[in-house]
Amino acid sequence: MIAPDIPDNESSRIAELQALHILDTPPEERFDRVTRLTQKMFDVPMCFISFIDSDRQWYKSTQGTNETESCREASFCGHAILSDDVLTVPNALDDHRFSDNPAVAGEPHIRFYAGAPIIMPSGNRLGTLCIVDTEPRSFCKGDEEILRDFCDLIVAELINQQEAATDSLTGVFNRRGFEMLAEKAVLNARRYGWDCCLMYIDINRFKSINDTYGHTMGDRALKS
Repeated sequence: MIAPDIPDNESSRIAELQALHILDTPPEERFDRVTRLTQKMFDVPMCFISFIDSDRQWYKSTQGTNETESCREASFCGHAILSDDVLTVPNALDDHRFSDNPAVAGEPHIRFYAGAPIIMPSGNRLGTLCIVDTEPRSFCKGDEEILRDFCDLIVAELINQQEAATDSLTGVFNRRGFEMLAEKAVLNARRYGWDCCLMYIDINRFKSINDTYGHTMGDRALKS
């Protein structure tokens, strides 16, 4: 087995992934719908949306398995994020990178893999939409384009989530973003036995800034 290389932009990639606050969140229908449709389209036993964290592969949506994460070093998707192209492995037993991979030699006995990288507008490849079969199979350019189209739906959802959860003026979380982040923080606190704390910051006499200097200066004060 050959462990995947680390991308040159790894620090930027991880920072953007963490900024999405999607890791360790519950399943969501908007992503499950994509994996269900992709699984049916290609008639495969397994389909995943995975995000490659610093040392793990975490699954946002899965079809055909109940796993939530796995080791990055043994992941096919770790290889898939190294390029903008769809990574296709017709038969893992014939590929020196994966032939003795634990998921090939043992359960779930992967033979075929195809993964389209989730590419954000920044160019960062955060994870993949991938399909897996226990039998070898071919995958043509047309198939790759369809998988890429499904993957673009995921990117659109991530962008929409980012925009809907962020204040357009300051770039900080709005109410929706705060509620999303707070829910995740509370869940993690319960899971790991951490304490939670909320800090509230107010700008004293903010109305007087607008009244005296105008809303443009008020906006600058908010951004500062």
